[in-house]
Amino acid sequence: MEVAVKQLKIICKYNAEYSLPKARARLEKSRTEQELPEATNNGKIQEIIRRMQTVNISSSQIGESRPISYRTFSTSSEYILTASW
Repeated sequence: MEVAVKQLKIICKYNAEYSLPKARARLEKSRTEQELPEATNNGKIQEIIRRMQTVNISSSQIGESRPISYRTFSTSSEYILTASW
């Protein structure tokens, strides 16, 4: 039991060291964006919506004969990998 507790502490520490800097960066980005003029933020939102409207959906949520249970993108965002049970 004591080994499991030590391992759990190690995992929790790793998660905190990994997650907290990322959360801090997200909060800082959010604060920075809030300081921008509303017109700038609206322009960014409109550009995102415009790009989303050009995306063609050329797949479904079914892989082979079973529902897709996992997906990930390549680092270049050129490919998508899916997996199913």
